[in-house]
Amino acid sequence: MREWYITNSYGVEISFNVGDPFRLTNIEGLGVNNVSFSESQTIHAVGTTISASSVEGREITLEGDMKSSYANRRKLLDTLLPDNDLIFRVVDKEADVDHYIKCQVKKSPEISEDQEVYKKFQFVLYASYPYWRDNKESIVAFVTYSSGFKFKRSFSNTVPWKVGSRDVNQLTYAVNKGSDKTGFLARFEATGYVKGPEILKVLTQENIKFPNLEMGEGDVLLVSTYENERYCKLISNGIEKNIYYLMDDDSNFFVLDKGSNAVRFDAVSNIGNLYCTISFSNTYVGE
Repeated sequence: MREWYITNSYGVEISFNVGDPFRLTNIEGLGVNNVSFSESQTIHAVGTTISASSVEGREITLEGDMKSSYANRRKLLDTLLPDNDLIFRVVDKEADVDHYIKCQVKKSPEISEDQEVYKKFQFVLYASYPYWRDNKESIVAFVTYSSGFKFKRSFSNTVPWKVGSRDVNQLTYAVNKGSDKTGFLARFEATGYVKGPEILKVLTQENIKFPNLEMGEGDVLLVSTYENERYCKLISNGIEKNIYYLMDDDSNFFVLDKGSNAVRFDAVSNIGNLYCTISFSNTYVGE
């Protein structure tokens, strides 16, 4: 059985499941993707030539009913706020599904006034990025730790021993199991002085470089390549700063292809002081 949830940017959530006062009776637009084309036609030609195409945003229309009370009416209206970012989530434990889509309210809830016990409602959500994402992110780490001992062990007074060792793997693989390409979030954290962090997609040689960026202990660099959510921020001493202007001119916000992606991270100097992880959510063209 599928469970449905909507959460707004204030953390207010409404659920439409068994035992809840709200129920969904019809949902339209979960799986349909509309594509627009830019076309041209020359004289005496048969048909047209497609020069470009783009996937349009998704409209989702939800209809249902709720137990009639002012508190339920208030809950519905206070969750589905206009001009507010929403998360629309579907969970199906039997099918191992836990997906979400980011959206906004396009049409606020229209609530019927003629029924006394149950009132019908209808509202429309709009997702500018029309694909669904896994609620659980995949995380790939370039720096890991290996255990240096196990019990029982005798320790020498003359031979140095380590609790563990730091393993730096500059090249690793990110496996995208979704339906299509997906963006990702790269997180760089410095434990000491670092200059020029960068990340590279090996197959295409696309990269994201900050050759003149200097990071100190505790500094964190965040780079997002998600569609409609692209940014690069440096967090230093609790202050967040946009550092897009420090990105190399040849850099671009590359994405992960479907399947296995070889990704490499590096730095101009002191890579040993740098931790790097990339996280991403598998995307699906429909639900």
